[in-house]
Amino acid sequence: MENNIKQTLNTLLAYLSIAYNEIQIEKNADGSFYVNIATDTEPKFIIGKDSKNLKSLEHLLKLIIDKGQEERTLLQLDVNNYRQKQIENVKKVALEGVMRVRETKNIYPLPPMSPYFRRVVHLYLDSEEFVDVYTESSGNDFRRRVIIKPKEL
Repeated sequence: MENNIKQTLNTLLAYLSIAYNEIQIEKNADGSFYVNIATDTEPKFIIGKDSKNLKSLEHLLKLIIDKGQEERTLLQLDVNNYRQKQIENVKKVALEGVMRVRETKNIYPLPPMSPYFRRVVHLYLDSEEFVDVYTESSGNDFRRRVIIKPKEL
């Protein structure tokens, strides 16, 4: 499967005239794939505003790979570990929120974020390290956010 992903992405990038240095593929424990495009020349172009180009490229890659397959391929496409850095930043913001909740014993709303990053926060704060807090999502549409609450409230 890794070879299929690499060849398909290589063809797609060539068709779009996108230069890159290397395609790195890691298979995760859950069977999904993390695919990183390493590039020096065009990371902003590949990522696009609000990651729209990257999401679109990921969608195209999945459609091509899954054509004729019975099971869908789970993969996340990244450029120069951009998404990994975003995840680390979101976790850092969540950790700052936890510290604030522990100090004040009050709820702490995080800034509005996408469903993907809200899920990252919920899963991150669901670990044993954070047994004294819990999370809820609140708000509508683009204003939806994670609220961190102390357990004793």
